[in-house]
Amino acid sequence: MPELLIPLTPGTSFSLSYGYGNVNERALIYCMIHAMDFIDDEMMDEAAQDLFYDGVKRNNWTYYIESYSKRIQMCNEEYVSKTHAKISSQKDFAMLLEKLKAYLLGEEKNLEAKQYILYGLRMMFA
Repeated sequence: MPELLIPLTPGTSFSLSYGYGNVNERALIYCMIHAMDFIDDEMMDEAAQDLFYDGVKRNNWTYYIESYSKRIQMCNEEYVSKTHAKISSQKDFAMLLEKLKAYLLGEEKNLEAKQYILYGLRMMFA
């Protein structure tokens, strides 16, 4: 089955600003992080959703999460595996993942960390 999620490319999907991206981008990245087991399930809770949902109404956020989770489940294992390898092999991935974990644990939960994490993830998934 062909994979069709949404494009995440710097030139077409979002500007290279330090913005958080649109709800589709954030929801897809949230779901991909969860599907690829970058973060333990217990950490992918309310704190993670708060980081990514960024003011979207909760019922709308739930809709996006359910939608992208289903789309990812429909992708074949090879696609998810290749995406996992591509993301995890990027230069600053380990540092970004540590920042994400620290944010989710409340150790470094501030606006600067949020901007760094979301911008970094958007660039990696682009």
